[in-house]
Amino acid sequence: MLIAAGQFRVARAHTGNTYRVELTAAGFVPSQLEILAGDTLLFENTDQSDHWPASDVHPTHQFYPDFDAQRPISPGDSWSFAFFRPGVWGFHDHLNPQFKAQVVVLPDNHLISNDPSGTASGTSWLARYFSAARRFYERVFEAGKLFLAEVFPPRPMVDQPSPTEAAAADLQTEFREPARADLESVYADLDLGCPSDDFTCLAGFFREETGLYGPTLAIDLLFRLRDDGRVSPNVDEHQLGHHIGRQTAESFGVNENAFLLCPMAALNGGCQHGFFEYVLGKTTTSAEAADLICSSLDESYSAKFRFYCYHGVGHGVMMATAYDLDRALSMCDTFLGLTAQDGCWQGVFMENVNAGMRGDAREGIFSTSDPLAPCNGVAEKYQHECYVNHAGYLMSYFDNDIRSASAACLQAAEAFISSCLQSIGLMVTNPLWQPDLLEDVAGKEFVQIAWELCMQFPAAWREQCVLGGIDNIHNFDVFDLTRAISFCDAVDPEYREVCYQRMGLNLKNNATDLEEVRMACASLAADYEPACLAGAGLVPESPEGQDDG
Repeated sequence: MLIAAGQFRVARAHTGNTYRVELTAAGFVPSQLEILAGDTLLFENTDQSDHWPASDVHPTHQFYPDFDAQRPISPGDSWSFAFFRPGVWGFHDHLNPQFKAQVVVLPDNHLISNDPSGTASGTSWLARYFSAARRFYERVFEAGKLFLAEVFPPRPMVDQPSPTEAAAADLQTEFREPARADLESVYADLDLGCPSDDFTCLAGFFREETGLYGPTLAIDLLFRLRDDGRVSPNVDEHQLGHHIGRQTAESFGVNENAFLLCPMAALNGGCQHGFFEYVLGKTTTSAEAADLICSSLDESYSAKFRFYCYHGVGHGVMMATAYDLDRALSMCDTFLGLTAQDGCWQGVFMENVNAGMRGDAREGIFSTSDPLAPCNGVAEKYQHECYVNHAGYLMSYFDNDIRSASAACLQAAEAFISSCLQSIGLMVTNPLWQPDLLEDVAGKEFVQIAWELCMQFPAAWREQCVLGGIDNIHNFDVFDLTRAISFCDAVDPEYREVCYQRMGLNLKNNATDLEEVRMACASLAADYEPACLAGAGLVPESPEGQDDG
């Protein structure tokens, strides 16, 4: 039986009823309801945009973890959830967390009635028992069907399109370039038309700007309006990033080029989160969503570029699973190929650390007594990516004390000590972190600060700081070797050879043509060209232009 839910009590004998809740542009309708255990809420999207009902608290949904659609609900679609746990349950729209609601779930021996005295008689205890038992076994049966379907998925007919092909047929997958525009010109001509703290209005404005000019300009415009006081600091910028990312997918196509328009560093990755969530709502699984976004990357893209696409998807997977680390990693495991899986793992762990530093991580993930958690507790295949993204949390744990943080890394399993230390090394060449990590940076050059920070590592492990430091420079500078050369020349002579070797490896990962790598290595001082080539897995060319050996 389907009943339109309202803000009132309904007189009835309890038979496990279903109540309708609309997902609208203004939130949940109704937003307050009272039901019995065993009743179902049917969420129907009557809006033109996706919505995602889930239990409080945002973003982890931990009050009632099962109450989570786990994907966007598209316009015209619906999702239902049966409540079996009595209590007062707050919930929200995961895509628009300012939309809040509450359901009171009474034990099923209570009567929901218009009678204020509550004296009307209810169904017999025997009827309620068999009704509850029937619903329990129905849930067990349905869970069993889902389990068997996952273990033994039905084979598609030969003449049927794959799920990804079917999803792609309903999506714009061809890339469309954003219109080119100058930030200052757009800013000068804009009509914001929104109160500074009206999230819904602001989300609509930035989606419109994104649809015209792309996510980078929209995000730069957000920062400009925030600095000018026209966007309140109380507005959740990360959630605005989600709206920007969703519009990016809708306007510029579901493909890797559109996805990588989203700047990962801005808004805590909100743009890429939103992009992935948009695609997730149009596909059956996270693997299909990732396949649509990244699978067309071929050898014309660098290895690093392909890896980074799946890395960005990993951030989205973590957000889509409400920061459930185990579930997110399991989703990554369904991706096809090690590059896809490994990139996804890295994105998941980076997002996990970001959440931990914001206070949004799930309870029990990080530890107040063990600085290496969760990395020392996950499966071995995940530990490298966990440790190589752990430095931010270590800095938080040790109050930016590199000596203590790097010493803690030595307690990791031997195979992952280097990963942990290189994670900290990534930070020493980051100009945004340097003032937090070294007390006195006044008048010191970038590379001088970096080496002073490396000197705080345990003496036998400073090479790992150098490796992390040069990796981070190449992450930003790619083929511009100015800072990379300055850094390698600033470290102690015993580490310069390994620094230039790592430079060669980074050049190879960034290149699509090995000739680019040879030319870059040839631009170095003659003493270090062989090290650069060796790091790239190349050998010097003979005078006749043929490789030796």
